[in-house]
Amino acid sequence: MALGWLFTKGILSVVEERRQEFISLTETGEGYATAEIPILRILREIRSRGQISIRELQERTDMQPEEKSSSIGSLKESGAVKVIAGGLLEAGEPEKSRPFEELQSLILRLKNRLNDRTGPIPLGDLSVSDQRIILAHHRKRGKGKGIFRIDERVD
Repeated sequence: MALGWLFTKGILSVVEERRQEFISLTETGEGYATAEIPILRILREIRSRGQISIRELQERTDMQPEEKSSSIGSLKESGAVKVIAGGLLEAGEPEKSRPFEELQSLILRLKNRLNDRTGPIPLGDLSVSDQRIILAHHRKRGKGKGIFRIDERVD
C-alpha cells in the first residue's frame, strides 16, 4: 500500500520490468506423458493393422470423442494417413508423422526435467524448435485443454 502511494505521488517509479515465461505440463500433458498423445496411439494402431475403418477408431474408449476426431483430422491433413475406399484409413508416408513424434518426445523430455526440479521451466531455456511446438499446443491461464501451460512472471 505504501508503494502504491509513492507511485501515485511520483516519488517512486519502475525503471525496469522483466517478464519471464515458464513452462509446465497441464493435466492433459501429464496424461500424454504416460499414455502417449492420441494421434500417435491411433497412428500406431493403423500401422499395426494395415487398415482400419474410421468408425472403428471412433468406437475406441481410451480417448475423448474430440481427441479422436481431431487426431484423425490431423493425421489426414498431414498425410500421415490416407483415406482409401470403404472409409478405411491406412498409413501414409512415415516422415509425415515426424511432427507428432517430436511433440511426444518434447512432452517426455519436459516431464523428466520437471521431475528433476522444483518448479516450471523457463521458456527461454528451451530450443527455438521446442518453443514453437509449445506455442502451438499451449494454454495461457484459463481452462483450455492445451498440453503445455505458460505462466508469466514479472520481476
